[in-house]
Amino acid sequence: MVSCNNEKRADETRLVSDLKSAWIELLSARCATDRLRLRYSPQQVARLADRSTLNKTIEAVGAMCSYFSEVQGHIEG
Repeated sequence: MVSCNNEKRADETRLVSDLKSAWIELLSARCATDRLRLRYSPQQVARLADRSTLNKTIEAVGAMCSYFSEVQGHIEG
C-alpha cells in the first residue's frame, strides 16, 4: 500500500513537472505567434508562407486546442 502511494505521488509530481514544461513551451509558441501577428496580416501569411510549414503549424495548433478543450471539459465537469 505504501509503495502504491509512493508511485501515485511520483506520477503526480511528474505530471505537474510536465505541465509546467509544457506551459513554458506554449508561452514561447505564443510569443512567436504574437511576433508573426504584429508583423504580418493573416492574408500575408496565407499568401506567402510555405504551405507545408503552415499546414503543419495549423495542424499542431488544432491538436493542442482539441486536447486542452477536452481537459477543460473535465474541469468544468
